[in-house]
Amino acid sequence: MKKVIFVAGSHQASETSMKLAEETGREIAKKDCILICGGLSGVMKTSCKGNKEENGISICVIPSSEKPDANEFCSIIIPSGIGFARNFILVNSADAVILVEGQAGTFMEALASYIQKKPIIALSGSGGTADKIKNTFLDDTKRIKILSASSPKEAVELALKKIEENQK
Repeated sequence: MKKVIFVAGSHQASETSMKLAEETGREIAKKDCILICGGLSGVMKTSCKGNKEENGISICVIPSSEKPDANEFCSIIIPSGIGFARNFILVNSADAVILVEGQAGTFMEALASYIQKKPIIALSGSGGTADKIKNTFLDDTKRIKILSASSPKEAVELALKKIEENQK
């Protein structure tokens, strides 16, 4: 079964983060994995764009009930109609999570991933939530450490390594 990697990040991202997200999407496709994301703009859109350019598959779980709200690079659109609660669908569908920049919504996704003990890799240098929580535990339970990667390729490789370790 193909591995599913959740790319979480800013709706309104910096130019640097958009480039990192696009490359992350490409790397996910190159490793024959499925990208899952929130399907809107910013990091979500550019990760889908990079994924599509490498003939990858992206699953986009959007907060609204209207398919046209998704970005044009989504392969499969799931209109949840449940707003931010869709974040739990994203987290539970993923085998690992890569954070690119991010604000409060990304932090919420990271927290949900942390509770589920999903491997979380923060793309260092992308800013926002990713840089704030890299190399940390989110609480005193120390469920999992948020890992850090310096490039999209390293982030995907680290995600796959952690998935493999968790399956043993």
